[in-house]
Amino acid sequence: MTLPLYAHNQAPGTKGKGANAGLWYNKFCHLWDRSWTLNENKLRWIETVTSTPVGDRELLTYKSKRLVEMISSLGGKTGSFVTKSRMVTGLGMEHPVENGFAWHSTLGVPYLPGSSVKGVVRSWVTQWERQRDSEVNRVFGPENEMKSVGSVIFFDALPLAPVRLEADVLTPHYGPYYHTGEEPADWHSPNPIPFLTVAVEQRFLFAIAPRRAGDAADCLLTWHWLRDAIFWIGAGAKTALGYGQFGLENENNANLDPI
Repeated sequence: MTLPLYAHNQAPGTKGKGANAGLWYNKFCHLWDRSWTLNENKLRWIETVTSTPVGDRELLTYKSKRLVEMISSLGGKTGSFVTKSRMVTGLGMEHPVENGFAWHSTLGVPYLPGSSVKGVVRSWVTQWERQRDSEVNRVFGPENEMKSVGSVIFFDALPLAPVRLEADVLTPHYGPYYHTGEEPADWHSPNPIPFLTVAVEQRFLFAIAPRRAGDAADCLLTWHWLRDAIFWIGAGAKTALGYGQFGLENENNANLDPI
């Protein structure tokens, strides 16, 4: 199949500076067989974005510094964190390889949406910190029919440098049970399904800010919750299996020097 792309906009390992790996991965799959399935080509397609780190270093540094400056002006908190296990983001999104992946639309790199970060921290606070409902509702906003914003703003977690990606695999053993409801049994063959992950030791910038000038104390408290949440329970998908755990590298304007 001939792709409708310019010569310098081919696979991430060969395309020129500034190319968007997320656009490539999501929109230009060309390994279909005659029945319009990928089958054994799923891993081949994933490997088109794992040969070299994705993202433009200069653009990521520029974006990160602008975010830090804005958060500083708002009286918020920023910190650079490093993945201590593989991370999965956007696994439930639709994609030809069956398991999706969340790409930043303009930067072409994996990221964690601010809403996901907020959800992780709220889950940590309600299940492990045992904070009062009034405090949780004030910080995150009440969960009821009349939803409203909380006292802390959560920003997208973005990479500080080009990101190294790796292929991983799910191996469901009871495919007929999941697809047709047939009773699970030992004679069913496993069905390996590859999926894309962020490798270990990849650096991400997390940021939060108070919504109003009087919310500075809530912001500081939430920052401590955030650090504990992504260290102990992780962020992204499959955290119950150990994915998505982070370690703190630096905070208070973060270490933005590229590595």
